[in-house]
Amino acid sequence: MGPLDISRPLVKLVLEYGKGECDIQLVDAELKKHERVHGVELRAGDTSMAITGYSSIPELDGAVWDQYVTGDFYRFLDETHAVMHGMFVSDSCHVLLGGKYTLTASARAWGQIYAEWANRVNWLGSRNWTYAPLYTGSISKEVDEWMESFYDFLKNRDPA
Repeated sequence: MGPLDISRPLVKLVLEYGKGECDIQLVDAELKKHERVHGVELRAGDTSMAITGYSSIPELDGAVWDQYVTGDFYRFLDETHAVMHGMFVSDSCHVLLGGKYTLTASARAWGQIYAEWANRVNWLGSRNWTYAPLYTGSISKEVDEWMESFYDFLKNRDPA
């Protein structure tokens, strides 16, 4: 498995933030830039609480899924590599799409969403991703440290 792609500005900034070498505002500005371009917003918080003005993606509407998830969200991931463990995102992070939808899924389903993206882009030099390591498992020391720093950033970016 290859290393994280630190040529991605968000990846590099989050790693620096985790080491106390980067101000939260720099990470926030970089993430917001990508959120605006792709119509994606990440908000820390209890996902059992609804976000006013947002509804869940209709389960049986493949066109909406293709536009907002495999379209906008995957393009957002292409640029940011903002992958999270399914347990975190299912419980503690709202993924808002297109200013109108919230992407809610179980931890296992989040693992599968990320695995499908990871296989498409050969993330970390692999096209053999399954949901399991992206669900709750450990991927590598470097990736796990990055994710912990990203979670910390999201929580501090959106204080309760």
